[in-house]
Amino acid sequence: MSQKLETDTNKDIPDRQSLICLSEPFVIPWLKPQQQGIQLNAFSLQHFLYRYLCGGESMRSFRKLSRKQLALVTSGANYFNADVLSLNKEITQFSKAVDIFSKNSFSIETLKQAHSCFSVKNAGCFRTTAGWIGKSADESDYMLPVQPDEMVKYLDNLAQCLQLEHIESYQKAVIAYVQLLKIHPFADVNGRTARALMFSLLKRDAIPPVFFRYLSSRDCYLHSANTLGLNDLSQPEHSFWQQAYLLGGAIEEEVCSLVEKVQSSLVSATALTGINADSQALLNYLWQQPLVTEKVISAKLNMTTASATSAIKQLINCRVLIPRQISSISTEVVFECHAVMKLYQAIESKLFKVKK
Repeated sequence: MSQKLETDTNKDIPDRQSLICLSEPFVIPWLKPQQQGIQLNAFSLQHFLYRYLCGGESMRSFRKLSRKQLALVTSGANYFNADVLSLNKEITQFSKAVDIFSKNSFSIETLKQAHSCFSVKNAGCFRTTAGWIGKSADESDYMLPVQPDEMVKYLDNLAQCLQLEHIESYQKAVIAYVQLLKIHPFADVNGRTARALMFSLLKRDAIPPVFFRYLSSRDCYLHSANTLGLNDLSQPEHSFWQQAYLLGGAIEEEVCSLVEKVQSSLVSATALTGINADSQALLNYLWQQPLVTEKVISAKLNMTTASATSAIKQLINCRVLIPRQISSISTEVVFECHAVMKLYQAIESKLFKVKK
């Protein structure tokens, strides 16, 4: 983040109590109150989306990396790819930040802890100088950050807003994301920190609306964030958020249908022969890790080598797992759940089918 000598941030901040104007529920026609959401069992759609929103090069040069490459690098196999390792590191850091926000009420301390998950200079420390968002001052037309001595009041106010029970989770997620970008408390990675907070405020089977910035024009997305003023804890009425909500709901239903079909096929495959508890635990694990080795199963599922081997053999016999060689020059074998890997590809096709 570059340094700027002057900012046009308003110095006159109202008292905290005057900032909270949320005693009455919002009325947003397109937002359905208290949606129950879909049930995706062992599959987590949010975790599936981490790779796109974790920051760094996730949606640039790393976008071309396949799910199979990602699964290989976490399978326990002797597989090396510098880009995949870097992306996996970004995903891991982002996941830790989401967990911190999910397990703790939003506060200044929680915010700093989440930011500390990322490998950046001065992680967990608020910026002490004025600045702008973007590569240069010429690109700072949107969401100029507040002065360092103003941040605590705004963050405290946001914390109070997020504690209000009558506000829908989707509204909280949008408000929290936009306000955190506008307050811009850190010198770097404010965006991925705000996205981690947004993830934590939504159901595990929901698509965070900020994902649709990649399916919309940049100007539309920036305008949607700029429409909500600094400390404007009101309705996310901009068409971008509405479209994201409606499109997200439609895709979530399609994903749920895909997951249910795969689950049904796996249940049918294992029902005839029957599987033991270790094999069932492995089957559940395959939803997040469709490529495995005996080594990683033993470590992740706390099994002995013999138990891991037995579980793998049972799922091979059920045709749930298929042995694969990593390459023609390697004798190392990984075990692939083709049904889940194919599901991943189908979900990505649904996610990126719309471009506006």
